[in-house]
Amino acid sequence: MLPDRISLVSQISVASSSALLPLFAFRMGASPFEIGLILLSYNAANLLGAWIFGRYVDGWGAGTVLQIGLVCCTGAFFFQALAYDAASMMVVRFAAGFAAGMYPPALFTYSYETEGRLGPAVSLGAVGVGLGTVVAGLLDSAFLIFLMGGALFGLTAIVSFRLPKIARTPHLMPWVPLSVIKENAGLYLSVFIRHSGATAVWVIYPLFLASLGASPWLIGLILGINFLFQFLASWGLDRYRSSTLVHWGYILSAVVFVGLATATSLWWLPPFQALLGIAWSFLYVGAMRAVMEGNPEHGTANGLLQSSFRLAGIIGPPLGGILATLGGYQLSMWVAFGCCIAAEVTYLLTGRWQKLQGHPQPRELEGAPSSAMHG
Repeated sequence: MLPDRISLVSQISVASSSALLPLFAFRMGASPFEIGLILLSYNAANLLGAWIFGRYVDGWGAGTVLQIGLVCCTGAFFFQALAYDAASMMVVRFAAGFAAGMYPPALFTYSYETEGRLGPAVSLGAVGVGLGTVVAGLLDSAFLIFLMGGALFGLTAIVSFRLPKIARTPHLMPWVPLSVIKENAGLYLSVFIRHSGATAVWVIYPLFLASLGASPWLIGLILGINFLFQFLASWGLDRYRSSTLVHWGYILSAVVFVGLATATSLWWLPPFQALLGIAWSFLYVGAMRAVMEGNPEHGTANGLLQSSFRLAGIIGPPLGGILATLGGYQLSMWVAFGCCIAAEVTYLLTGRWQKLQGHPQPRELEGAPSSAMHG
């Protein structure tokens, strides 16, 4: 249960530091363009952290990388409290993004390898996001929120040293793990397509809710429905076949975006927010289980999956802004619907359907002698 609790507390830190970040940057004098660069720097660094340290999970072990990542997050999130203008905010958010990308592949790999499940860690992580968002609104102070984030990460780092060691054979992958990419290309690509469309919507979604008459507290309440149903749905998903979860994640996501695009009243939205939480839980748990069931390099495969989500988080927001400017908020939602359909077709054509059985053995490293496994 310790990995589940680490997921909960760490997500409180991450979510609270991100929820009001544009507002805090604006108060420091950042222009809208500079705010966009600050968000981009965090997401880009997050992608790099997941890519690089997902690889080290297979070489050093999930527990070791998790401890390193949480210690780095402790320092990086405290470091954010030193920001005083747009330039310094960009620097500290880059450091925080890189550190925050280091530990998730290790955390979920550890949970999978020790407990054989991912649902509870994902479920409590969703609770952490919801709590972090609420706490950010209550504190409404960048300095206090960043100090709290560092302190909570420090707590998780201390707890992580109580985790039992995993007996395993290290096999450090090359910097560009072609075998893993080739094995999972269909899933990575389909996830990227779906999530690019989704993040194109989320960047304008609060504005869309406001256009329907939602007050700030009501916007928070509507968004919170998503996290509530992520928590409820994720807990028991480990019993289902991973490919089935991925397929339904795409299908239900498509239904969600049709519902959002056709909404003319705030009362139309809560059921689709609930369905969104279920759809995301299906996709996220299913995709992580799929790459771990089908690859002995759990950390590398999961790190690349997390990087696919992060890359979509870089591409989607500017796309959403452009689409909303050209055709209104609904255009972004219809494009997201199309992305979900394209993702499902991509996964059908290129993804691995079959039920994975047994435990795959480590592949021969790409051009690396056995002694390199420890380096």
